[in-house]
Amino acid sequence: LAEGLFKAGIATFRYDKRTFVDPGSMPTNATVDDEVTHDVLNIIHYFNNNDTFRNYKLYIIGHSLGALMAPRIAQEAKGEVAGIVMMAGPATPLIDLTLKQVTYLDSLFPSEQQHEALKEIKQQVHYMHRPAFNENSPADSLLFNQKASYWLSYSNYKPLQIIKKLSTPFLILQGEKDYQVSMTDFNLWKKATKGRSNMSFKSYPGLSHLFMQSEGTPSPKDYESA
Repeated sequence: LAEGLFKAGIATFRYDKRTFVDPGSMPTNATVDDEVTHDVLNIIHYFNNNDTFRNYKLYIIGHSLGALMAPRIAQEAKGEVAGIVMMAGPATPLIDLTLKQVTYLDSLFPSEQQHEALKEIKQQVHYMHRPAFNENSPADSLLFNQKASYWLSYSNYKPLQIIKKLSTPFLILQGEKDYQVSMTDFNLWKKATKGRSNMSFKSYPGLSHLFMQSEGTPSPKDYESA
């Protein structure tokens, strides 16, 4: 994507998330904003306060989790970006989306190990939807052994409500053979922003979560050609 934009005369800045390059820098009770939002906002502020780039138009492109957090980023940037591109952005709550993904994989690759993984995730999701789930819930009872603060930050984030109030231009893109973030999510974004002139949508037949051609039944094999 960066190479294609460069050929069109558009410069890009990419970075690795701190959970990948410096997980030790995450606070004890980390949230999704600590993982994504704060660093993106720091990058936005850097370019907008640098004389070299002051007259440039700045656009944010987010994929998957980055796309999910795009409405929050646009809200917090307060007009500092010219537009947002969301690629394969989940609109379904992430807890439920995880269960949906694992259920789909279980149907594709049934095995005792896969069934046990699905059973555990169902138990965790059920617990995380109960009133008993709170900031003191132990991580080993939650998805991916992540702390309660992290999952509560998702529960408290309402992207479909936020995006409909924004005036920032958005381009929302979706692969139609994406099994991880489906056309259901794409249509939820559409429904939430119906009638808003700052919203544009485009879906691509045959493309996977990676926006690459998917052959046959969508599955993790889509990644093998990446």
